[in-house]
Amino acid sequence: MALFFVAAGCAGVQKGAEGDGVASVVESKAVMLEPANVEERSKRKKIAVLPFMNMTKNSSASDVVTDAYITAFFSDGKYAVEEPGNIRHFLMQEQVSTVGEMDLDKLVLLGRRMNVDAVVFGHVDQFETGLVYGTPVVGIYARMVDVSTGKLVWADQRMGRGDDYILVFEFGMIRTPVALANRVVEEMVEAIVW
Repeated sequence: MALFFVAAGCAGVQKGAEGDGVASVVESKAVMLEPANVEERSKRKKIAVLPFMNMTKNSSASDVVTDAYITAFFSDGKYAVEEPGNIRHFLMQEQVSTVGEMDLDKLVLLGRRMNVDAVVFGHVDQFETGLVYGTPVVGIYARMVDVSTGKLVWADQRMGRGDDYILVFEFGMIRTPVALANRVVEEMVEAIVW
């Protein structure tokens, strides 16, 4: 069972003899905390989010959508998420230049090395700022593969427009492609049943 230590309060400082500039710690408090729902957290499936392929002219689309998935999975709380740095390290080690070209054997290897249950990957089809359509447009295709079986467990394709979320008189309109990508990805993650 993992336990965490958290410093409670501040350590007191006492000066030595007048003017000698020596300080010593008088008191220190530490409290042992046990993380909430330890059993529940250990049962969560762990996923790896691979960098999404960018099929748009916007150079930041892949990073925005990949980060949105990592954030959405983390915020959702149903899944544990592998650190993106570990994923990048694996891709460099295996000399994978294009994630879309990864074969099933590499996905299974990633699953074993990173101790993940599934891998999420896909591509960004549209990432418009709103200059062309008057509102931002984001199109994403994503899928999740169970690395133990190699089977597709979830896939979704969505396109969202900033004006899809208008409630009344442009209230609720999403005006940036980054905010729109975050919203579309949140909806996609909420729809996963696995």
